[in-house]
Amino acid sequence: MDDKIKYLHDCIIIKDILVIGDIHIGHDGVHGRAMFPKAQLDNIIEKLERVFDNLENEKVNRVVLLGDVKHDFGKISDAEWRETLELLDYLKKKCDKIIVIK
Repeated sequence: MDDKIKYLHDCIIIKDILVIGDIHIGHDGVHGRAMFPKAQLDNIIEKLERVFDNLENEKVNRVVLLGDVKHDFGKISDAEWRETLELLDYLKKKCDKIIVIK
């Protein structure tokens, strides 16, 4: 991978590091809207699949989740917890290390 910084589908790729910000898991359940478990996660994973597909043969060794993984830092619902763990499981299949920044 060359040394250039690449911008791809709301992510930044720096060498072998994929930086993702503002995922906001649980955003669907805020402000009186109905929460549709998995719908938001499916959209996030679909977007990330396009990112990884566009990388072609380039290897991502690390993924940095650059803040706002969850939308609300108060109480966490069972659905939010499951979605967060599913997202981390998905990313573990795509890279060697995940770094989460609060």
